[in-house]
Amino acid sequence: MTHPYRTLVFDCINTVLLPNPQRLPRLVVDGKEVTSTAPLLMERVAAHLPGLPTEEVHRAMRRAWRWAEEQRGPELREIPATLRFRRLLDELGLQHLGEPLAGELLAAHMAAVTGCYDLPPAHRQVLAQLKDRFPLALFSNFDHRPSLLAKLEAEGIADWFDPLIISDGLGYRKPGAAAFSLALDLLGESPEQVLMVGDSLEDDVAGCHGAGIDIAWINPRGAPVPESASPRYVLASITGLPKLLAS
Repeated sequence: MTHPYRTLVFDCINTVLLPNPQRLPRLVVDGKEVTSTAPLLMERVAAHLPGLPTEEVHRAMRRAWRWAEEQRGPELREIPATLRFRRLLDELGLQHLGEPLAGELLAAHMAAVTGCYDLPPAHRQVLAQLKDRFPLALFSNFDHRPSLLAKLEAEGIADWFDPLIISDGLGYRKPGAAAFSLALDLLGESPEQVLMVGDSLEDDVAGCHGAGIDIAWINPRGAPVPESASPRYVLASITGLPKLLAS
């Protein structure tokens, strides 16, 4: 096929990196088993709140997450995880302990979150093949840039993407128009020259539609394609890209 694309832009989580949620602790909250990093934070929290149940830490983390979501506004401004974990201290009544404890909790949480994602060997092979043909970029919603960057560096692929566009640092989240406008500025490309590759109908497909960017929707479970989404291409994984882009 003949295509107009000069740059390939990849979402990260659930597109390039795939989850292994079994690595996260499991916790029963309100009679329902959930994955949560709360058990990993308990040693640090218990030093200040002995006897506090782990599920209360989980609930406080959820309240802090909802607070961050409420702060984003219609422009979908990113609220950095550093602020979210300061809010967690507020929820726990530990705000007087400030940055040191918030930083420890954030580090433990992010190590667990990034640790439950893998780069499949087939994905590495495809990216290595494509980077010899196209400039590659990354465009990801993630509220702690240092942690995601460290994960990509550990996988040995951080320098395969230029630019690395992460919502923490960009200041806005997909699918917001501001995020896509800033991303295009950083790419230095017009929309029609970019192919986005991502798994989220809301963040990636809808965001690209609003920005006039073609997208290859990663749909591993073969879900029905909503009429309102209309991705340009549908693939089971990024391993289908070389055939798609053959010319």
